[in-house]
Amino acid sequence: MSIILGAPIEGAPRPSFHASIDGQKVIVELDSGAIFRLAEHASPAELAAVLDTKRDQISEAALRLVREGFVTRHDHGVEILVTALDL
Repeated sequence: MSIILGAPIEGAPRPSFHASIDGQKVIVELDSGAIFRLAEHASPAELAAVLDTKRDQISEAALRLVREGFVTRHDHGVEILVTALDL
């Protein structure tokens, strides 16, 4: 099983990424705890750059959640919510 973390989703209510897991399109979202853990003291202007440097860590957490069955399936697709505990 593999994951490809794509581009950030512009205008999402919380930082999210387009992603693909074994060819299936998914959305990877970060909750506020995950953002704080990854970005620490980054300003809002620095957040995107900081999250970009943490892509591998985000991908690993998302893939682990999929393997353990922690995904949400909607009519509009599959969502994976990464929390601070997942990192």
